[in-house]
Amino acid sequence: MSTSLESGAYALQRSTIQIADKGDVLTLDYAGARASHLGDASWGVAVGFRAMQAAAEKLSETKLWERDRLTVASGHPGPGVRDAINYVTRCVERNRFRLFDELADKTMCSRDMKYEWWLSDGQTGVGVKLRSDFVPERFYDLLDRLGSEQEKPKDRSQFDALKADLERRIWREPLAVCFRVESAPISAMRAKLPRG
Repeated sequence: MSTSLESGAYALQRSTIQIADKGDVLTLDYAGARASHLGDASWGVAVGFRAMQAAAEKLSETKLWERDRLTVASGHPGPGVRDAINYVTRCVERNRFRLFDELADKTMCSRDMKYEWWLSDGQTGVGVKLRSDFVPERFYDLLDRLGSEQEKPKDRSQFDALKADLERRIWREPLAVCFRVESAPISAMRAKLPRG
């Protein structure tokens, strides 16, 4: 593809992300992210993809961000989030992805997870955090009960409906309203990020 990697030569569309990979410019869409996840964690795929869109804006300020140089640390262990991040960055399959230390043994969603990600391209680091009030407390209450002795008959259907609502909301609101994105010195992020 002949598109320049310089900033301004590409545009992030509402449901797409552009990223460089081995000299090619790839345009990835949300439908592809959904297709890459074989489970039912559509909310996780949505928030992971949107978080990567937010990171892309910051990491592409001077030059389009590149897969070959990325490392990612995640505060969210869910499979939908992980699959969306891998779809965009390929960091999971390239062993440049890790969970925050306090979540290292987790493989599923829990009240302890964080909607927070740290990314580095080796020169620039960014932190991406979902707005703290975006996910309602009811989500965590239902999550706590599912699979426990306290689970109620309608908990699963209510949880699924709430996840579907969160997925719709994350696409209706602008990235800048949903996420806070901050630059961070690489030295301050070193402990969180996997070695690339």
